[in-house]
Amino acid sequence: MENETLTVIDNRTGKSYTLPFFKGCIRTMDLRQIKVSDDDFGVMGYDPAFMNTASCQSAITFIDGDRGILRYRGYPIEQLAEKCSYLEVCYLILYGELPNAEQLKQWEQDVTHHSMVPEDVKKLLDGFQKDAHPMGTLMSLVAALSTYYPDAKNIADPACRKLQILRLLGKTPTLAAYIYRHSLGLPYVAPDHSFSYTENFMNMLWKPVADPAWKPNKVLARALDLDDSSSAEPPFSDARYISPWARSSVAAAVSTGLIKGYPAGDYRPLGAVTRAECAAVIHRALSSF
Repeated sequence: MENETLTVIDNRTGKSYTLPFFKGCIRTMDLRQIKVSDDDFGVMGYDPAFMNTASCQSAITFIDGDRGILRYRGYPIEQLAEKCSYLEVCYLILYGELPNAEQLKQWEQDVTHHSMVPEDVKKLLDGFQKDAHPMGTLMSLVAALSTYYPDAKNIADPACRKLQILRLLGKTPTLAAYIYRHSLGLPYVAPDHSFSYTENFMNMLWKPVADPAWKPNKVLARALDLDDSSSAEPPFSDARYISPWARSSVAAAVSTGLIKGYPAGDYRPLGAVTRAECAAVIHRALSSF
């Protein structure tokens, strides 16, 4: 609209400038025209840590942290967490719409088909110390995959890009599970295509060496399947004491009936714990059922 402009008066020179709005924003390059003299570089925007600067526009994600809003392709994260699986949300992000039953079945098959990793990757993993940082190890293994799939460099080919997406979605849980078991000195568990995407990840993580009949708990699988970026808040009177990164996970566990608070309505966290410790405690508790 014609009136969607901002008028700026430079008190140094008395000159007036009209800056157009772009989707509620001012382009900082438009500030460059504000100069004291012809050889002046022009005004620049100064915004440490990008606290009030939009560096890009996204057709995928809308975030308003102050209001607790997170949407993927227009869908509120609360709806996706309640009704969709992890792979369904992946499909939505990539293609802009949720898959129908037939599309989802084919999508899951395509991802599962790429869950195996080359045997030599295991040898590479064995070369890392057991206490090596898992993210550094994962970065190294993913980088190593590029030597097995040199076609990945054809980034201008849409079909090739899709293939790399399938490979990463399929192989990353396998690599992560292998890294976890390597840190414990346990043998690796190969992907099992009879399980769902999340159940397979749990199976590769926690399958006991002495119990080949062990199966992942479906309730815990559903809790893990919920998108961890959900903005949902735990319904506890003392929820403010729960670490921000853990609130959505706690809320998800409550929604599935996995945990509940004390009768007085409080949660009473006893201290700071890591995600791995939380997962281990829940796993042990469910294994006893």
